[in-house]
Amino acid sequence: MNICYLTGEKINESNKSLEHIIPNALGGVLTHRYVLTHDSNQKLNIDIDEEFNSIFESAHQRLALKKDRGKLGGIKAFHRDFGKDIIVRNGKCYPIEPFFDSKTNAVYAKDNKTGVNFSKYIAKKENLDAGLIKVVTDMTGQFEVKFGFDNSLFKKD
Repeated sequence: MNICYLTGEKINESNKSLEHIIPNALGGVLTHRYVLTHDSNQKLNIDIDEEFNSIFESAHQRLALKKDRGKLGGIKAFHRDFGKDIIVRNGKCYPIEPFFDSKTNAVYAKDNKTGVNFSKYIAKKENLDAGLIKVVTDMTGQFEVKFGFDNSLFKKD
C-alpha cells in the first residue's frame, strides 16, 4: 500500500506525484511516484526544497550535473583569488564583467568573443600587443557562495 509519508493519506493514480529521493540539486535522478501526494509534494517544495536546492546550486553548476527537470541556470559567486563576482554555469566559472590581469597578461571573460574584443580594448588603452594577451573563459581557484551547514533547511531535507 502506498501511503504519503507526510499526511498518511493513501496515494493513488489521481494524487501521485514525482518525488526526488535525492534532491534534484544533488543530481537526484532517483525518484518515486508513490512517496508523497501531489499536495504534500507541492507544500514540501515551497517549505523546504526551493531554498534547499539553492544551497547546492553552486556545486551542481560547477559539476555540470544533469537535471531531470528545470534548466541549468547559473549562480552568482565571489572569486577569492581575483576579488571578482563570477557566474558558475554548465561546469564553468567566468566573470560577470570581463577584466584584465596584468600579472598573467590575461583577459578573463565569459566567452572567447567577449575576451578577444576586451583584449583589443585593453591593448589600445594600455598600449599593448593584443595578440600577446591570453583569453581565459574558465576561471580556476577558490570561490565562495553563501552557504552554511547550520542552515535549518539543510538539516530538514
